[in-house]
Amino acid sequence: MPLSRTLKLAVRFSLREMRGGLSGFLIFLACIALGVAAIGGVNSVAQAITAGVANQGQTLLGGDLRFQLNQRGTTPAERGFLDRLGTISHSAS
Repeated sequence: MPLSRTLKLAVRFSLREMRGGLSGFLIFLACIALGVAAIGGVNSVAQAITAGVANQGQTLLGGDLRFQLNQRGTTPAERGFLDRLGTISHSAS
């Protein structure tokens, strides 16, 4: 649809809305503004989440290495070696 035809259609709808009274047209404009603000807000949140995961992905998602010991804990020598590698987390299941 050409731009001139789209613009004419938009003006026609606007004039039709104003025929019913200015209060109805103001509600129409408020709804349009609210919709635009909602779309902008969702886009902003999505970009913030994407940037946060990109910048802190390793911290958020966990470490680079995983190993499992069955039926026993770590020995002091193993624990010392792992402590020198960096931050360690433990889980039991």
